[in-house]
This record gives sequence, structure tokens and C-alpha cells, in this order.
Amino acid sequence: MAADLHEFLSRDHERLDALLATCLRASDIETPGEPETEAYDQFRRGLLRHIAIEERVLFPLLRAQRGITPLEQQLHRDHAAIAALLVPPPTGTELRQIASILQSHNVLEEERGGLYAVIEDLAGDDLAALMARVHAIPAVRVVPNVDSPIVRSSIELLLREAEEGRAASSVHGVHPPRQGRQNGADCSAAPAGAGSLAPTSIRWPRAAR
Repeated sequence: MAADLHEFLSRDHERLDALLATCLRASDIETPGEPETEAYDQFRRGLLRHIAIEERVLFPLLRAQRGITPLEQQLHRDHAAIAALLVPPPTGTELRQIASILQSHNVLEEERGGLYAVIEDLAGDDLAALMARVHAIPAVRVVPNVDSPIVRSSIELLLREAEEGRAASSVHGVHPPRQGRQNGADCSAAPAGAGSLAPTSIRWPRAAR
């Protein structure tokens, strides 16, 4: 029972990584056929539900027990940037930016002392009840992808906030991102994009709600 949460969400990371890799391969050869379109739809819906689980179930428990932590703040910034990147029609640019964020984001959740281990410790004997709430989170309703200057400016802002949070994380106790290659994309270059994001309310772009 103690590994239920970590195992469940880590496996979901693996599933989403595989879907993202399929989307990236399609974008590289610029021939997005039906299977690739289906893979992106599954990836988008699955990632938004995964984010909803963490925002609606895990973060409130962490906040109630430990207050607002640098870990939650950074993960929340990443969620906001990812959700924004899922608004416009997908291209290789957006997919590689998502892959770059997930490279460090997933480590902060899965590693020893990361989000999932902390939540399991905090839940204690109530882990089964917590998992029931996790499984009860419904699929996130999505609308067709849209693009506009407002969408692009929001993406730029949220990417910048997430990157600035990562840059400050080594000072404030959140582990720095690991660099290298993931999902077939070069993730060593961090996306550019300013300011702070309150961890208690994610800015969900309209097309990702």
C-alpha cells in the first residue's frame, strides 16, 4: 500500500512520455497522420487530468501539513506553463517545450524525498482514502485548440515564470533540473518566457479547461 501513489503516478508519467514521444516523432517528419492525432489527443487529455490530480488532491494535503513550499510553487508554475502550451494547435516547438519542462518536473515528483514520497508520508494510514480521491478525479473537459496573440503572450509569460523558478530553486531547496535528452528531443535548452505565480490557483487557459 505504501507505494500505491508513487507507483500509480509514476506509471502515468511513463504512459504520457510514450505518447509525447509518438507526437514528437510525427512532428519531426511533418506527417501527422491519424495515429499521431489520436496520440496527441490522449496525451493532452491525460496530462491535464494528471495535473488536476496533483492540484486538487496532492497539493491541498501538502499545503495543509507544511504550508506553501518551494516544491509546490515550482510544480505549480510548471503546470501553468504546460497547460498554456496545450492551448494552441500542436507543433514541434510546443511539444519540445513541454518535454523540456517535464524532464525536471517529473524528477521533482518521483525522486527520493520528492512530491510523491512526501505525500505518502503525510497521508500515512489514510493513503487508501487519498488514492480513492485520486481515482475519483474525472477526465478534464477540453475544447479545440486555438491560437491568438493573447495565447502566445500567456505562454511566454508562464514559461518565463517557470524557468525563473527553476533558476531560483537551487537557492531555495528545490533540486535543479537534470539536463540531457528525453522523449527524443534535446531538452538541454530551457524555454524562455516573468514574475511569480500564486500556488493556490492555477491559471488554466480557456482551451485547456
